Amino acid sequence: MTALKLKYNMVEMITKLEDESSVEELYQIILEFLQEKNSLTEHWDELTPSQRADVEAAHEASFDPKNWVPHEVVMKKFATFESVNIRPVLSSPRRHAVHLQFL
Repeated sequence: MTALKLKYNMVEMITKLEDESSVEELYQIILEFLQEKNSLTEHWDELTPSQRADVEAAHEASFDPKNWVPHEVVMKKFATFESVNIRPVLSSPRRHAVHLQFL
């Protein structure tokens, strides 16, 4: 499906929403997505070609199952942050990105 057709379908779906709270929630999701995308683009533009190549290589490597880390191992590593007053937090309930919050 083309980008234009996808956009058209999204507009159709949005116009069918009738309750205001759903429209507001969707608006916030889209707004957050666009702000994050713009922020990432700005950071990307600041990287050197070498840094960009490293990021792209790491991204590609992340699809290889041999590079995956089991959930239990990650949680064990995050447990060590508690001893130094740092904890992982989700940036948004709808996102899987984790940020560190200093307590």
